[in-house]
Amino acid sequence: MNCKHCKAELEEGCKVCPECGKAVEIAEENVLKVTPGKFAFTVAACVVLLAVLTALVLGGMKKAEVKPDTTADKAPATQPTEITATEPVTEPATIPADTLEDNATYKGSYSAEDADVLANGDTVIATVGNKALTNRQLQIYYWMYVHQFLGSEMGYYASYIGLDVTKPLDAQTCYYDPTMTWQQYFLQQALSTWYSYQILAVEAETVGHKLEDDYRKELDELPNMLEESAKSQGFASADEMLQKLVGPGAGVDAFLEYETVYYESMSYYYAESEKMTPSEAEIKAFFEEHAEEYAANGLSKDTKNVNVRHILILPEGATIENIYTETFSEEAWASAEKKAQDLLKQWKNSGKKEEKFAELANANSADPGSNTNGGLYTDVYEGQMMEEFNAWCFDASRKKGDSGIVRTAAGYHVMYFAGDVILWKEYAKSDLLTERQNAMVEGIMEKYPIAVDYAAIRLPNVALN
Repeated sequence: MNCKHCKAELEEGCKVCPECGKAVEIAEENVLKVTPGKFAFTVAACVVLLAVLTALVLGGMKKAEVKPDTTADKAPATQPTEITATEPVTEPATIPADTLEDNATYKGSYSAEDADVLANGDTVIATVGNKALTNRQLQIYYWMYVHQFLGSEMGYYASYIGLDVTKPLDAQTCYYDPTMTWQQYFLQQALSTWYSYQILAVEAETVGHKLEDDYRKELDELPNMLEESAKSQGFASADEMLQKLVGPGAGVDAFLEYETVYYESMSYYYAESEKMTPSEAEIKAFFEEHAEEYAANGLSKDTKNVNVRHILILPEGATIENIYTETFSEEAWASAEKKAQDLLKQWKNSGKKEEKFAELANANSADPGSNTNGGLYTDVYEGQMMEEFNAWCFDASRKKGDSGIVRTAAGYHVMYFAGDVILWKEYAKSDLLTERQNAMVEGIMEKYPIAVDYAAIRLPNVALN
């Protein structure tokens, strides 16, 4: 098995590619050697953190990076761009000494006993304008970030980056920043997340942005949803469930505050982002302005992916399991070809509609990777599929609505070309919108600086294994 992104050879059962860091998920064997899908992580009522905002807070404003093309030999990688360590990062023998610097390394350890955590639950540890973050609320941000991180693709990579969930986080060096422990790193991320959300929520309040009724309704329903979730998982109450996840004292009220700030900030962020959507002319001008940067990453106006539908017909006697390991007679292959031709003729006689092709694919295709979604593969890049399949899709004359029959080692494919994906427009639009969003957030950050009292922070011990 090979990584679909960088083509590196993968061991059986591998969850994350050790070369490019991309997630690998295979729901069932796919005869076209395609591995669609991404990892998803769900904690009851946990909202995925908005990465772009956190990155801005941590690293300052940077120009949006130009995305490389998505061809197999130039696949983009996620952080870290390359991990080659085969042994865990060496952890310190003891908890590091306090540095007393005005950052997350102020304390060597922020861990405290439950009684101390509870006693200091309402102590303010950070402020933005007239908004304050208490230790009780910090618990939510901190442990939700830890859970989200461990549930992401990097969580499957823990052993490579020296993160041992059976040991204290304040006694392990962080892979991303060796001057920090994992506890300090996660604390920095948690504070940055609160800051990111809070400044947008404050700005929304300042300009009079109103939370949409749907969001307000979800917040009103959240306590009941948490109670139902807790009971379904065997907890006596939502407070008990949350204390298991994030420590003592951080119950439903603290989680509701967390969710409220999130909804208020994201509602405003998305509303403002809608106003920033670039026009076709602006997208074109942006691409041309950065043409050399895009070209350096292999992206030009000629670079494209495709969307394609297909119906896979196996030779008689073949299965998904044995198609590559056994030999089938010419009669068996001829029978498959005839069935493919009959299906293509049936589709043409029905009016050549894409919807009808999708119906035929669901009813007749042997490909488990696409026979429940109308035979559709989206954003197929050149070289991703088998040679004959690829050649048909990327024929220079190919246009939307084209159909045909292709034979590969997997069988006969009834093909339908669903259209080109013009990559330069997608990337330029995304990069220009990101640039505008970043500028908006940078301006808000300048208006609302954060102040943190690191000496007042108390973090509970929560079991992660």
